Amino acid sequence: MTDPLARIPRSAFKHSVPRTAVEFAQFFLESPDARANRNDMESYRQQFVENQERAEAFKASAQAERSPRMRKGSPYTISLVMQTRAVLLRRVQILEGGWLLVGLNLSLVSVWLNSCTLTHDHAHRLFIIFGIIMGTIYYQSPEATSAFYSRGGILFL
Repeated sequence: MTDPLARIPRSAFKHSVPRTAVEFAQFFLESPDARANRNDMESYRQQFVENQERAEAFKASAQAERSPRMRKGSPYTISLVMQTRAVLLRRVQILEGGWLLVGLNLSLVSVWLNSCTLTHDHAHRLFIIFGIIMGTIYYQSPEATSAFYSRGGILFL
């Protein structure tokens, strides 16, 4: 855009159109859009950055969200134990009602973890089981974009 050789303005605008990067910058700085942008930035600074009441309200809000068990210098709002508990609780809520899938998931994970110590033959059996499970995701799924979400989920197994 700022290469003077690449842009050829029409003859009527030849002298009013900027040609180099410096001319473009100068043209913008003198434009009404640049003035409006500077006014918006100044308004923002006055309203939010230089306003001590807002800064104190933000600090109080951030402090209220922090767990009382966290040390003062920590950048985190809750501890690792609390995060783990929240993630596990959410996972249970997601899987609630699908206990067959939960059991199947847990058994496959345990087989997978034990496959490291099993023989080579057992590892092949495990790959066959995983292949069957992954293949069933595509079984009787619609040939439309509505199936993209479930089909894309297989990428993360």
